Amino acid sequence: MNIKTSINWKKVNIYFLICFLYLFLSHQFKFEVTPYLQDLNSSNLLIWIKIIFLIVLNFFEKPILFYFWARSFYKELTIENLNSLVKEYLRSVGSILFWSLFFIIPGLIRYIQLYWVNTIVLLKPSYSSGHLDALTQSKKITLKHLKLTILLICLVDFIVPMALDLLTIKNTLIVTILHTGIISCFFFFHIYLFNKIND
Repeated sequence: MNIKTSINWKKVNIYFLICFLYLFLSHQFKFEVTPYLQDLNSSNLLIWIKIIFLIVLNFFEKPILFYFWARSFYKELTIENLNSLVKEYLRSVGSILFWSLFFIIPGLIRYIQLYWVNTIVLLKPSYSSGHLDALTQSKKITLKHLKLTILLICLVDFIVPMALDLLTIKNTLIVTILHTGIISCFFFFHIYLFNKIND
């Protein structure tokens, strides 16, 4: 797949808007339920529904956003790719949770090893043809590019979320614009790196 020949700027705008709305909803619910998280004895059913919805949004944030951004540039991707992505994502989470039973360090190591699963599922033709196991291939890429993988994880999973949480701005629109912009830059950089290390 060639990123240069697959760009459709109209679709880029559409899928970018979908990602923006997804993050907007996530931040809106987060701002609404945060004051109630200290008092989980709340009997307000609506608050509990929002908390559950927020957990679901956050849990599936990575695969869903990654799919829609990738869909903007790779017209070959279909809903079947999203199904595969969710399946492999759940496999990854299950594997990480299993290793976490042996204390935090093994779970963290497994998380690092499976960092590239989403990218492999969407951008590796050999996965689509059934000749590649995403979890095994992710482990190989991580071992080959360990420093780069750890750097990306630190930036995307720790530094960026912490920076957004430290913001005193409680305006959902402003925070979502910042978050979307940062994640979009990460996506472009991520795709570029993946194409380079797989040349």
